[in-house]
Amino acid sequence: MPGANGGPSATGVKNGSALAGLLLCVLAPLAKADTGTATQTLALAVNEVAVVDVSGSPGLLALDPVPGPPLPSVSDSSTYLRYTSVVPKVSGKVQSRNIQARLSSGRLPRGTQLRLLAAAPAGSKVGQVGTSAGQIVLTSTSKNLLTGVKSGWTGTGGLNGSQLTYTFAVTDPSALGTAASATLIITLTLIDPF
Repeated sequence: MPGANGGPSATGVKNGSALAGLLLCVLAPLAKADTGTATQTLALAVNEVAVVDVSGSPGLLALDPVPGPPLPSVSDSSTYLRYTSVVPKVSGKVQSRNIQARLSSGRLPRGTQLRLLAAAPAGSKVGQVGTSAGQIVLTSTSKNLLTGVKSGWTGTGGLNGSQLTYTFAVTDPSALGTAASATLIITLTLIDPF
């Protein structure tokens, strides 16, 4: 309805202002939502890893004589070697590691030998966990037990990992003596040949 001088009535101006205010209240949060953006910068790294563990220690290996034939060798396959490895790339080439074993403490009884075999890793292994180097004779010098370990892991628990078989045998019966016993420490090391 027009006002006295032909312009809008006071009621029309009030209704128009109220409508504009209502639209401003409704549209203002939408405008803020479009500009309410944040960003973050996140740095990631994969670190080199070389971790090795065993499932325990083997039991007693005792040579028990029987009348007549040579002393039989005895073996224990009750433990597993477990490991995780992440290797670097050098000049664009993926490197690999070896797992070595050595007799680090104690002495074998005279006339005997201790051999060790690491089977190919089994169970829930992931990645390139290497291959067995075959049976080795343990001495104080480190020898390859597994070779070609790249990035991967063997899993933990149960039958996961590389089964270790220790074999104790007589090599020279004439060198054997009574009370020929020993306690040994075997060290297993995941090494970088690069």
